[in-house]
Amino acid sequence: MSRCSIYGMEVKQTNSNNHGIPNNGNAPSGYRHEDGLHLEERYHKTYQKMAIAIADHFTEAKTVLELGCGAGSLANHLRTYKPELLVVTADGNQEVPGRSPFIDKEHHFVIRTDEDYHFVNENGETVQFDLIVCFEHLEHLNQLEKFMENLNRHAHSKTYFYGTAANWGYKHHPTVKTDKQWEEYFLGKGWEPVRQSLLTLETKPFNFDLERTNELMFRKTVPLGT
Repeated sequence: MSRCSIYGMEVKQTNSNNHGIPNNGNAPSGYRHEDGLHLEERYHKTYQKMAIAIADHFTEAKTVLELGCGAGSLANHLRTYKPELLVVTADGNQEVPGRSPFIDKEHHFVIRTDEDYHFVNENGETVQFDLIVCFEHLEHLNQLEKFMENLNRHAHSKTYFYGTAANWGYKHHPTVKTDKQWEEYFLGKGWEPVRQSLLTLETKPFNFDLERTNELMFRKTVPLGT
């Protein structure tokens, strides 16, 4: 059982069977091991302006969960810009914590986001986050329904979801939807679209471009958490 501390509260991930994706040739079709290992400073710094835009926009958020965090650049910049913000990261790459200087090991969990996971506090209560971010990750998922089940579990009635999803087909993109399809999907899961944008040529990180991704911003409206 892995754990971290948020606001003096111990957070545990209770599913010991979900321990990420080993790099042994048996990874799910959407997984690319190298995607989490962009550790060069020139890549890392491209997430700074997006981190600042997120922090300045979601000013009421105190706790953030990043799903599919890769090397941890976005979360690292968020913590630097707004130290009082508590950011928990999750990614399936088992190699990242030992290699990336941007990962905060005390607040990082190696898990598949589309398999069951459950963050609880020391009293066994589900931890729900104010903001959940997820960039260029949804298209890699094999089990979108399970991802959304996990997402709803860790969202309260005012949680925001913000991120992107690539809109182009590729052998490592088993889940590709249009912007309209994503909106309909999230609506059906209890989230309403927010008609605002933070993604520009200036704020976009290195690993995606504006024409090949969908920007997704939603607010939870129906409490479906368990």
